[in-house]
Amino acid sequence: MVDLASYPVGTDPDLDLKQIFVKQDLSDEHKLLFAKLKLRSIEKVASLGSDLTGFKKVAEKVFHEALPPGDEPDRVAERELILTFFGTVWYQCQNLAKARADQRVRMEEEPHKVPEIPTPQYTDMRDRFVARHSDIILSYDIEPHKKFIEKMIRDHTVIGVLPFYELGEIRVRAEKIVPRSGLAETADKLIQIAQTVDVAAVSTDDDAMNRITAFIISLEYTGLCPYRTATYVEGSMKGGSIAYLAELKKQRAEFAHTTGRSTLLFTVLADKKIRQMVERLCHNYRSDYKEYMDALTHVLTEHRYLWRDARDEAMSSTPQSAASARARAERSRTPPPKREAKPGTPSPPGQGKRALRKQKAAKKALRKIPTGARGGTPPPPAKTDKAERIMAPKKMWDAAIKLKKTSKLKACEFFNLPSDCKFGKECKLKHICLECGQEHKWYEVHFKG
Repeated sequence: MVDLASYPVGTDPDLDLKQIFVKQDLSDEHKLLFAKLKLRSIEKVASLGSDLTGFKKVAEKVFHEALPPGDEPDRVAERELILTFFGTVWYQCQNLAKARADQRVRMEEEPHKVPEIPTPQYTDMRDRFVARHSDIILSYDIEPHKKFIEKMIRDHTVIGVLPFYELGEIRVRAEKIVPRSGLAETADKLIQIAQTVDVAAVSTDDDAMNRITAFIISLEYTGLCPYRTATYVEGSMKGGSIAYLAELKKQRAEFAHTTGRSTLLFTVLADKKIRQMVERLCHNYRSDYKEYMDALTHVLTEHRYLWRDARDEAMSSTPQSAASARARAERSRTPPPKREAKPGTPSPPGQGKRALRKQKAAKKALRKIPTGARGGTPPPPAKTDKAERIMAPKKMWDAAIKLKKTSKLKACEFFNLPSDCKFGKECKLKHICLECGQEHKWYEVHFKG
C-alpha cells in the first residue's frame, strides 16, 4: 500500500493516512485536495464529524472545490458518490484513531505482546507485492515471516519510527518460529506470561542476504518504503529500497574481488551501519526525513564512508575469528545435550540450588584472597612499564567526529586527538589537521573546550 501521488514539497500527509487513501482507491486529485486543506493526519480527518451524517454536512462546505455544481440528477449523483468516498476515508480514520488509543493503553500494560494481524491482511500484502513486482520470485527463503511483519507494525505504531533490527531478528517464511514463554511485569498484574521469539543464528553468506532481502520486501508490505518506484534507474541511489540492495551487491562483489575473502562479515557490518544510520536520521531528524525512503536515499548518497568503515573492520578481523564466530553460531542453534545420571547412582548430598549457590560464593570469596595468604607463592608484581594511552574527553571526541564527517580532508581523527594514532606511519589516512590541513594536531590549535 504505497502512495505514489506527487505532493508539493512540505505537504505530504502522514503515512497511515496515505495508506488509507490507497486502500480506498482515492484519486490523486482528491489526495492533493486533502493535503492542500492541511488535513494530513488521522486525527484531523477523524475530527470532521462525530457520525456520517454530520461528516457529510461538514464535507459539503470543506470540499466544495471537488463537488460539481448543479441540480441535475447526474450532478447530484456524482456529488453523493464523491462524498461517499470521502466518508469511507473519514470512517477509516475514526476507527484507526480509536484503535490507536486502545492499542497504546494495551501496549503500556503488556509491552511484550505483539498484536496478531489477520491472515487475509497478510495475504493481501503478498498479493499486492507480487502484482506490482512480477519479476521477483517470492520464495520462502526471502519472503518475510508473518510474525516479523506483526513486530514491525507494532514497533512503528508504538515508537513512531522503525527501529533497527539485527539480522537474526529478521525472520523469513521458511523458518518455523516457536514462541518461548517468559515472565513479564505489568502495571495491574504482578507477573504475567509473555511470548517471546528467539533470535536466529546467521552463519552463511546466503542466509544474510536472504534476511536483508526479506527486510526490504517487508518495508513495502507495511507501506513504509516502496521496493521499486516507477522512476528507478539501474545504478541510481533513488527509487526505492532496491537501490540499497543493488549497491550492497556491488560493494560485496568489489570486496570479494579485491580481498579474496568471504563476504559474510562485510555484509553483516555494512548492513548494520547503513540501517542504523537510517534509523538515527528518522528518529533525530523527523522534520527532514518523514519517510523511510528519504532517509535511506540520503544515507546512500551522503554517507558513503560507511562502506569503507565496514570494509576496514572486516579486513581487521582475522579469518580464524570469523570461522570461530560461524562455529559458535552453528552451536547455538542446537541446545547442549542434558546429562543424565547413571541408573543406581545416588545423587550427592546438598545438590540443590541453594547448595550450588553456596559453593559458587565460597569459590568467589577464595579467589579474592591473595595467593600468599592461601599458602601458595605470591602473585607476580603488576607490570608498570607499559605506557597508557591518554583518552580524549567526550566533548573533544564528539567535536572531532562531527568535523570528520563534514571535512573533505582524508585526515586521521586519532592523530588529531591526545591519544594519537596507534598505526603511526603505517596509517592509511593523512596525519594532518582535520580543519585546516596543516601538519599539526587539531586539538592543540583549534579545539576550544
